[in-house]
Order: sequence, then structure tokens, then C-alpha cells
Amino acid sequence: MATRKRISDLLRQEAKKSSETEDKPVIDTTAEVVAEQDNEVTEESPKDTDTDKSIAEDTSPTKAELSATIAELRAALEQTKQLEQAHQHEVSLQQQVIDLQSQLAEQKKLVQKLQKDLEQFDKLKAELTQAKKEALQLAEANSKLIEENNALKKESEGLTTRRYKPVERKISTVADVNKERDDFANKTWLLD
Repeated sequence: MATRKRISDLLRQEAKKSSETEDKPVIDTTAEVVAEQDNEVTEESPKDTDTDKSIAEDTSPTKAELSATIAELRAALEQTKQLEQAHQHEVSLQQQVIDLQSQLAEQKKLVQKLQKDLEQFDKLKAELTQAKKEALQLAEANSKLIEENNALKKESEGLTTRRYKPVERKISTVADVNKERDDFANKTWLLD
């Protein structure tokens, strides 16, 4: 990677130098000594620039080096694509996790609601069982009362037939009344 940067930097420098030399005339300058804060002195000579040019010419990339660089760039591009796909996959997985967490929370709410409903159902079932028991007890008590009532009715019927016998009465007619008067007159002559 460092060699790629160096190569690309050198290519840029050479391109700049070649464009500058075509546009402007070459000016030779002599190097001067420059004093820095550390009091160090650097000196440039025309010979040094010539050696830099020869180094630049020696280090200019060859066709094989460029092919290798292209292959490395393609591999880096492929790796970048894979990383991008992995990132997209990670994002989709994170979204799935969020969706699953919301579904889980919703299911927890449903479970809690169902548990409350189950508790209410158990209470109602217990109340229903108690009501059935009470209904059976009431039915048994009712049937006993009905039996007792029937027995009392039979007893009372037996008592009413013994106590009250209807008396037969003769209804007198008008002829019977006259006959009695005649008998009275016959009996009363003695009293006169």
C-alpha cells in the first residue's frame, strides 16, 4: 500500500514537472544555505536534483507493476463490495432483531392478557361449581319439601273425611207442612 502511494505520488510529480517544463522555460538556480531555528544548514546542489530525476526515472512504474497495482485495486474494490454487502446484511439483521423484539414484546402482552383471562375463567369456573352445588342442594331440599307437602295433603284428606260427614237432610215440602197441622189439630182437641 505504501509503495502504491509512493508510485502514485511520483507519477503526479512527474506529470506536474512535465507540464511545467512545457509551459515555462527552465531556470537554473543555485542552492543557498538556509538557517532554521535549530541552526541546521541544508544545502541543495544541482547534482542532487539530477539524482532525484534519475531515481524518479528508475522508480517509474513498469507495465508489470501497473498490472499488479490494478490487481491490488480490484481486490481492494472487491473487498470493499464484500464489506458493503456485509454492512447491508448487518443492517437487515439489526432490523430483523428490532422486529423480533417488538413481536416478542407484543406476545408478552398477549401472554399477560391470557393469564388474566385464565384467572378470571378459573374464578368463574369456581363460582359456577359453587352455584351448581347450591342448585343441587336447593333441588334436594325442594324435593323433600314437595314430598312432605304431599304427605301432609294425604294426611289432611284423611282427617277431613273422618271429621266431617255430610248430614242428610230432608227438605220438607208443602204437603208435609199441611199434614203436620192436621196432626196438631187432632192432638190439640184434648186441650180445648
